[in-house]
Amino acid sequence: MNNTNNNNNPPPNPISSIYPFCLSTLNIRGLNSHTKQKQIIEMMELEHISILGLSETKINKSHSKFVFKEYSNRFTTFFDNDSLIPLGSGVGIIISNDYAKFVHTHKGYKGRVYHVDLFMKGHIKLRIIQVYLHANTTGNRNDIEDIHTYIFQLLNFAHNHNYHYIIMGDFNVSYEKYK
Repeated sequence: MNNTNNNNNPPPNPISSIYPFCLSTLNIRGLNSHTKQKQIIEMMELEHISILGLSETKINKSHSKFVFKEYSNRFTTFFDNDSLIPLGSGVGIIISNDYAKFVHTHKGYKGRVYHVDLFMKGHIKLRIIQVYLHANTTGNRNDIEDIHTYIFQLLNFAHNHNYHYIIMGDFNVSYEKYK
């Protein structure tokens, strides 16, 4: 990089000018291990992931306040798990603080859906939706239909208000049955 700076502006951030905005999603099958939390942060940094959606966190709301707390100077986290029994549920989104400053709103739904709205430079509105649908559909039909309705409401709102949107996660689709 050239050290001469004729207009007194700081040089661009070398990380953001080299690596593009990167999004990913992961079913982590539980987030209670400190080792797993450290591995996730290391993976995000190594792979230059800006936003990571998490499925099946298996952590309750009170515990989620302390997860990744030691990394709060680099990442902002959002979690939801409304289930009385956190096993087999829970969603979260980890956002690099480079992008967390653009978060306008965020909300979870039934520990199965989490969405974050970012208002970015250039009047760009981006809605990111992380989903974790039931792996077992037996006896969960009404809840699954309710979650689908909620997801479609999020998408319709985003579409009607000129957002760009990304939906990601673990949809637990049984391809064999579908086929």
